Amino acid sequence: MRNHPIFPYFLLLCVSVFWGSSYFFIKIALESFPPVTLIAYRCLLAVLIYLPFIIWQRVELPRGWPIWRLLFLQAFLNNYGSWILLSFAQQYIDSALAGVLNSTVPIFVFLITFFISRHESTSLWKFFGVILGFAGTAMVLYKDGFSLGDSQIWASLLVILVSIFYGFANIQTHKFNHIKSLTVSFCTLSISTIITIPLSILIDKPWNLTISPHSLMAASMLGIFSTALTFFIFLYVIRALGSIKSSSNAYLRSMVSVGLGVFVLGETLETHTLIGIFITIFGVFFINFGDLIGGKFKRNN
Repeated sequence: MRNHPIFPYFLLLCVSVFWGSSYFFIKIALESFPPVTLIAYRCLLAVLIYLPFIIWQRVELPRGWPIWRLLFLQAFLNNYGSWILLSFAQQYIDSALAGVLNSTVPIFVFLITFFISRHESTSLWKFFGVILGFAGTAMVLYKDGFSLGDSQIWASLLVILVSIFYGFANIQTHKFNHIKSLTVSFCTLSISTIITIPLSILIDKPWNLTISPHSLMAASMLGIFSTALTFFIFLYVIRALGSIKSSSNAYLRSMVSVGLGVFVLGETLETHTLIGIFITIFGVFFINFGDLIGGKFKRNN
């Protein structure tokens, strides 16, 4: 089954569902958790889940400062740095909108690939997808004009910044191809835990918090399914499909986040947002499947 060509795409679908539900879990958890403490708990729980497997398999951790420097950067881009910003943003915007804005990851993966890393091929149709993606994102953000004094605009821009972080993290993943997926996930989440727990103590004083049962349940689901399980699977998917195709989970998970936000949390999406969603999805489609249409640039070195 693992050798079947469809298997990586099945795992990509699983990642989309687990990761798409994270916006839903974050929104519920934020009713009791401050952002930093939520991320500290999320990372700690994932590390505790990984730890028995690390011990059982007698996994050797990477050695040398060069690889650990990359792991520290990956932890910031893909874990605690992005997650703190995302959680802060979701205090001001709906989970569905956060999921849609975060679906722009493939756009930034493509731009970083074309202008910086050049590790995968690009095409004219993918450029067309980038244009559509930015147009759709602008449509999603538009609401009676753009006001820099609007907290929702700033929160939305934070989510887009997270998408850029994820884009760099996706591309950097190939530097860990010689390390097991479980080891990379354990190391980056351990780094995130070590950094966020002191921050939580200093900023939030968690012993003074009153955590509701449903917020605790949501935070636990976030740590188990949307973190521990998802990150282990996603590293395998990136290695199997490449950074551009694997980033297509962004628009699949946006559908999950919209579904949970609208049908479970009762969030509403305005007409301009729905139009923007469809434009963005079409843009991401061209980014991921532009090679099937043709018009490749010889830009991959």
